[in-house]
Order: sequence, then structure tokens, then C-alpha cells
Amino acid sequence: MSVIVERKDSEIIVRLPDTLGVEFVQALIDRMRFFEVLSRSKATDTDIEELSNMTKRGWSSDAKARLSEMEEFKDLF
Repeated sequence: MSVIVERKDSEIIVRLPDTLGVEFVQALIDRMRFFEVLSRSKATDTDIEELSNMTKRGWSSDAKARLSEMEEFKDLF
């Protein structure tokens, strides 16, 4: 398997073999997007703990609506 990474102007281009499959590549892109959004987050450990507790209580549908309105998380939804 050959993976090629090259820098061109203001972009990084990654060439992957088609044997990896679209689902795998999409999952990889989703994960990179998650970490990029996470890097801009101003959430504290306390915020994350509170969100986790709310999600455990079945608050997830409301959480998605609320988070999608927040600037830090708008790219996830």
C-alpha cells in the first residue's frame, strides 16, 4: 500500500490507494474533522463532565440541538 503526502501551495494533498474503501476514508476524514473542531474548543474539564452526565441522562437530542447553535461545535452538525 502506497500513501503519498505532498504539500502544494497552501494545501496538503494525501493520495490513498482505492483498496482502502470509501467507508474507511470517510471515517478517517470524520475523525480528523473532530480533532480540528476539538482544537478550537474552549470547553473545560468541568464542561465536558457536565455534558457527559447530561448525555447519560438521555439529554442527547436536546444536547445536539444546543451544541449545533454554539460556535465551537457548529462544524460537527
